[in-house]
Amino acid sequence: MNKYKVSKIYSEEIVEVINVSTIASKGVADGKNLPVVFIDTSKRPDVREAILNHRYVATGDVITQWGRLSKKDYNNIYLIVEMKRPVECKFTIHFLTEKHGHIIDMIIFNGGFYLQSAEDGKKVVEALNAPRILIEVTTRSFKKEWDEIYHKVIVEVLKRTRKLSSKEACQQADDIINNIRKIRNFRMK
Repeated sequence: MNKYKVSKIYSEEIVEVINVSTIASKGVADGKNLPVVFIDTSKRPDVREAILNHRYVATGDVITQWGRLSKKDYNNIYLIVEMKRPVECKFTIHFLTEKHGHIIDMIIFNGGFYLQSAEDGKKVVEALNAPRILIEVTTRSFKKEWDEIYHKVIVEVLKRTRKLSSKEACQQADDIINNIRKIRNFRMK
């Protein structure tokens, strides 16, 4: 049984990832390298408003859940975010494993990410002082399933783009994931 299969994701709740980056800061999340996920809030002004309102409070309550619509679909990963406080807001971030796998990996292993509206800039350097919120993602139980998904997607990409055999692609996928995780484990001290 796939406990991370989500039976319904409502299209009106989905926000697309526009860009990603990372930030590591002393004093935040023990200096861990955390992703910054820039989302398209043009169709969800309530999400942008929730981000803006959050800057006036030190903490909030958020529930998160990883999922996918089909056990066979490895490229579409969803993170359902339900903000309870200071503002109630529910939305679903749509990640593409081929494009955002390294960011999903970093979120799972480092336990969180910054969320920022792309309306305030699509790169950290453009929007350094723009409102963003730190969202803790405690659903680390998704890790085992994620490891299988991530490896499978990288193998398929290597086979398709580099015309490698399955064995060669598996070996290279292991190397790629290990190198990505070295960056993921970077900390500011």
